[in-house]
Amino acid sequence: FLDVTLKIENGAPCLANPHFTMGLTEAQFGALKDLGKRDFTIGIRPENIMLVGPKEATLSTQCLVAEPQGSHQIIAVELDDKIIKIVAPSQPKVYAGDTIHLQFKPDAVYFFDKETGARIGV
Repeated sequence: FLDVTLKIENGAPCLANPHFTMGLTEAQFGALKDLGKRDFTIGIRPENIMLVGPKEATLSTQCLVAEPQGSHQIIAVELDDKIIKIVAPSQPKVYAGDTIHLQFKPDAVYFFDKETGARIGV
């Protein structure tokens, strides 16, 4: 779970956090702006955070720990004083200290009201 703020940057709707800016689909933006709020929490399951190249990345950060599991690896990073875990394919191999580039699967991001914790259907 990460706290984000709804913004318009360069004419496009997005969610911003100190570590990243994430674009929104028209449907997502429409649902969020109709609530009349700017601050939300997003949730992303570990298997829906993908390792990508630097140009496709939503955010780049340092790997704290990588745990090989055979068919996959568990990667831990720290954002907003929280440990975020990622379930990634076994290749490319990631090591503690590596800079990794991440992207969230857009259709797998869950939205929550930051004040009440209630899930927002988008």
